[in-house]
Formats: sequence, C-alpha cells, structure tokens
Amino acid sequence: MKKVFIFLLLIVLSAVIFVSCNQDQGVTINVVMPDGAPALVMAKAIYDKFSYEGYDINFEIVAGAPNIQAAMFSGDADIAVLPSNMAANLYNGGIDIKLLSTNVFGLLYLVSNQPFEDINSLKGKVVYNLGQGNTPDFVFKYVLELNDIEYVEQDTPVQGKVALRYAANAQNLISMMVAGQADYAVLGEPQVSQALAVTQDSDNPFEIVLNLQEEWTDGYPQVATVAKNSVIQNHADMLDALLEVVKDNVEWVVKNADKAVAALQEHGSNISGFSSQTIIRCNIGFVPSQEAKEGIEEYFEVMHEFNPNFIGKKMPDNGFYR
Repeated sequence: MKKVFIFLLLIVLSAVIFVSCNQDQGVTINVVMPDGAPALVMAKAIYDKFSYEGYDINFEIVAGAPNIQAAMFSGDADIAVLPSNMAANLYNGGIDIKLLSTNVFGLLYLVSNQPFEDINSLKGKVVYNLGQGNTPDFVFKYVLELNDIEYVEQDTPVQGKVALRYAANAQNLISMMVAGQADYAVLGEPQVSQALAVTQDSDNPFEIVLNLQEEWTDGYPQVATVAKNSVIQNHADMLDALLEVVKDNVEWVVKNADKAVAALQEHGSNISGFSSQTIIRCNIGFVPSQEAKEGIEEYFEVMHEFNPNFIGKKMPDNGFYR
C-alpha cells in the first residue's frame, strides 16, 4: 500500500512540475524581419528586450525578404516586417495574416558622379538598378513615367531615352561604381551610404542626385508589419504593447543609431556604419493599419497597373487590414 501511495505521489508531483514548467515558458511569439533597413523598425524593441508577462518574444533577423516569405508559409513567423507588396501576395495566396502598420516610406536614391541638373539629365544615359522586376525597378520606372521620360532595357545609351541595366546585387554595383563602370545607380539605404563612403576620396566621388521618395511626392509604404490572425485574435494586448514600442522607435532609432546597430548585430544582423543621417534617409515611420489603408491602396493600384503579379494579381480586400 505504501508503494502505491509513493507511486501516486510521484505522478502528482510530476504533473505539477510539468504544468509549472509550461507556465514559466509562456506563449512563444516569433517576430521575423529581413536584415538591413527594415530591421530598424524593431530596433528599440530588440534593444529594450521587449517582454510581456506570460510570453516569450523571439526576434529573428534573416538574410532577405525571400526568407521572410518562407517563414510565413511554414508558419514559423507569428509577426513579420516585410515588403508591403509581399504582404499582399501572401494574403492573396491564402496566408491568414493582417496588416498591422506601415513602417518604411521609401529608401531609394539615385547616385551619380556626373553633372546632373534634373531627371531629364538622364536622357541618353545608362542607369544601373537592382532587383529587375522588383520594388527598386518598379519605383524608378514609375518616376520616369511621371516625368514623361521613355526608357528601354538595354546595355547601350539611346538618344532621348533612359537605358536600364541591372546588377546582381548592391555590392557588385558599388564595385562597378568604384571601377568607373557605372555613372548612375539606383540604390537603397544602407548601400547608398556605403557607396558614398567608398568613393569619397576618389577624384570623382558619387553623391545623391535624386531622392526618389520626393519624386513620388509623399513617399510610398514600402515596408509593413503583419501578424497572423491567430495572434491578433488571441494575443491582442501583447500585440498592442509591441506596436507602442514600434511607434516610439521612429524617433528613438534616429537618436540612438549606435545602440540600434549594436542591438541588431547581437541578433545576427550584418549591418554596420548606420549613422543617424543614414537612418533618416531610411524614412522610418509608423502608420496604423486603418490609417494606412488609403496610402497602401494607392501604392498597390500603381503596382497592379505596372505588374499585377507584384501584389498577387489583385487588390487585397478589407480583410487584409486589422
């Protein structure tokens, strides 16, 4: 009888320990973001080691936007910072997410070491860009169209038009600039700052000659934050607390560039040399989902007209917005 009692006691104690351990672990929430400027959106939350009672919040920085897409498809990401058109693609593809906010309003610039008066100076020139068929390509082509400037995709100059060429990645393009093989280039931050830095001591340094956001008038909602519907429905208080930190981050990250970079590097980021000026040029902001809806729809409408595949072939319906 004594052995039976001890056996039952051990079962009860094991159950208590198991429940206690699970309570200590809390609910795990994975926040995923691509390396580079978009990761700055969560810099304060990462630096502050954002926590919420009953939750384990994990921040993960991955190599690029395709890794974000993979994390959303697999279900590994509960909250994600990602290109806003990718959010639309995921939603239209059946991934159960909603838009929480828009957070980066364009970070693309035209740099050159040639005389430049205005955008018409590009006629008859070759301009290098990144991401053929992706956001940098779309934005620059749209700006050219706004200014009634024709363009062609080819290697050699064409009188009266802009010839567009594409580099495999930003580092290749910067190397071409240093070698004198590219006179005009569309780059995003932080690569803009890198290009200016590595050419500043040359005989013909590069400088920013065109702010593509200003050509768009008020910028464009390039990067957004989304969450699974299950997180929105079941963990709203935690989510709202996180978004408050993201909102506070807008001013904090500019004033605390060194702290922001160090915090991101501790989580696997490869960024370096982000000055306050670089961060300012990233145009980080915070617009809640419902307030962002009009701007997002305008941006997506332009994208859809340019290439429907950019947003999953159709405009997201109202269920896309929290």
